[in-house]
Formats: sequence, structure tokens, C-alpha cells
Amino acid sequence: MKLIPSMGRQAGDFLTYILLPLCCVFLPYELGDSMIRKIARLGCLLNARSTAALALARRYVIVDDEDGWRARWRLTELLEARDLWFSTLGRGKVLARSVRQVGMPETGNGLVLIGMHWGPSMLVLQLFRDAGHAPRFVYRKARPETWRSTPFHYFYTRLMVAHIRRICTGRDITVPGARRELQEARGEPGSPVILLDAPTTQEGRSIKVMVGNLEAEFNRDGPELLVAGKWRCVLYSLGMDHSGARVLRCSELFEPGSVEQLMQRFAVLMSRHLEQDSAQWRLWHAADQLFRNSPMPLPGSNTVS
Repeated sequence: MKLIPSMGRQAGDFLTYILLPLCCVFLPYELGDSMIRKIARLGCLLNARSTAALALARRYVIVDDEDGWRARWRLTELLEARDLWFSTLGRGKVLARSVRQVGMPETGNGLVLIGMHWGPSMLVLQLFRDAGHAPRFVYRKARPETWRSTPFHYFYTRLMVAHIRRICTGRDITVPGARRELQEARGEPGSPVILLDAPTTQEGRSIKVMVGNLEAEFNRDGPELLVAGKWRCVLYSLGMDHSGARVLRCSELFEPGSVEQLMQRFAVLMSRHLEQDSAQWRLWHAADQLFRNSPMPLPGSNTVS
């Protein structure tokens, strides 16, 4: 009985993360994009996973249109996989042309780009690179033991790491062990790209901030380094608007005076996005580790402005 769910998971991973995006690479862009959106709408792939994500999300946000929410969650996942294969196989420029950019900052030393696990956003590293920021993405290493249980998804993860290393010209920064590299990066060319919405993994090294009505517990190590190093910060998000088109939005530059100030500004960004379109958040599977003692769900909708 255990073999059947396992085989179903492997088949789903193969179709979602390998076969479908590869087919799109060899199709005209508009045709492949239309096919992915139809598959997401019909729930041909990732249907069970989108239902599981919705069940988790409803503990924290109000969802009015559950079918629309699930379809948008599936579309986010499918577009992320498509984008990775496009970029890997040399079609990244056609994707970049489809993104509307708002507020891209000027390049300069001491700049850090701060985002969250939001939308189909793997393309953002290419956009930052093309704008001259020489991105240095900070990310957690994949666990090699997962290849036994989810080999196709593990292969996809390794492909993603290879893409990150290529875009960052080998100057990516991995966790754990990022503290020294981030400190050294302050005096080097390039801009670290950090996602601050991952749950804390160290006991006693967290900071609690309200994300709307929700109490969230974030890791304070990264923010402390940014404040101590007097980094100039830009908050960004790359996601889908109400029409499904991609938009990269960057905030104005600011230099936070404290960890609390930085995280409060980040919490405003996160709260706004969760209220606008919670289906695009990529970490609902880890929400219980991030949101603590949060009885009142955020108001929410299924479209973004």
C-alpha cells in the first residue's frame, strides 16, 4: 500500500518539474504559457498538494474563493519550474521581457536586496544581474538524503542550485555558515539577495514581529548582520498581478537603525502580500513554524493589485 502513493508522488514530480517545463522550452512561448495556465486552472497536476496548502493557509488567512486559490497556487509552482528550465536552456531573455519592473534601484556597493518566498520568482536573480547588481543569493543547502524519497524533485533542486551558482558566478552564499561571507561581502562588489521569511531554526535567536494580525517569529541573525554592517536595504517582490502578468516591485533605499526597524518594514511588505494574494506565498508548508499564537486570521483575497 505504501508503494502506490510513492509512485504517484514520483509521477507528479516528474511531470511537474521535468516533463511539462521541458515541453514548454521547445514550444513557442505563448503556446507553452497558455498550456501551463490551463493545466493550473484544471488541476491536472498538483491538485492534492494545492488542497493541502490551502488547508494550512486557512489557519492564518481568510480565503473566499478556494478553487481560485488552489489554481493560483498551482500556477505559481508550475511557472517557477518553467522559468528554471527556460533560464537553464538559454531562453531566459524571453521571460525577462515579460516582467514589468517598478523601482529597480541603482547599483552600488553596500546594497542588499531583501525579499520573501513569494510568487514564481526564480527569475529575479537574472533581472538583478541584468541591471548590474551582481547578485549573491543566500540560500539553504539541499539535504542530499531526500533523493531517496523524492528523486525527481531532488534533481530539480540540484538544477536550481546550479542555476543560482551560474547567475551568481559562483559567489552565492549558503546557509549554514553564511555569517562570515556576509560580513566579508560588505567590502566586496555585488549585492546579497536575502529572503527573510524563513522560520527560525535556532532556539533563542529569534525576533517576534506582527505580520498583520499574526505573530511571526523570524531569525534575527541575518537582520543583525545587516544593521551592524550599515547595509543600504531595498525590499522587493516578484509575483503575479491580478491578470497573471509578472511584476517586480522594489522599494526605496533605506538604512535601518535597528533589527526591530528592519523587521517591522519587512513585516509590512509580507502582510500586504498575504492580504492581497496569499496563494503566492511559497512556505505554507512551514507556516506553523513561523506563526505562533495567532488565533485571528488575516483578511485576504485571491488577487493582487
